[in-house]
Amino acid sequence: HIVCGAIVLVGALLLLATAATADECEECWGKSSGPCRHDKDWSCFQYISPGVCPPGTSPCAAVDCAVSEWGAWSKCDATCGGGSQYRSRKV
Repeated sequence: HIVCGAIVLVGALLLLATAATADECEECWGKSSGPCRHDKDWSCFQYISPGVCPPGTSPCAAVDCAVSEWGAWSKCDATCGGGSQYRSRKV
């Protein structure tokens, strides 16, 4: 329970990011799909054996997200009896 005079900080982080993974390339030409993209025409292909792309293709690299420093805490939304504070960061 929260009582008057107590300080309670609640941090919130909503991380929404899309990234290419080793399972599928993004932005493949036409209706092609797969973890390997052709070096010239951006068509995508499946591995020819586990982790090995066909000749003339390269694996799509994962995207590493960078995040900013945490922002300042918001003002408490209550003066007594409990409340919440928030802070955020950019992805």
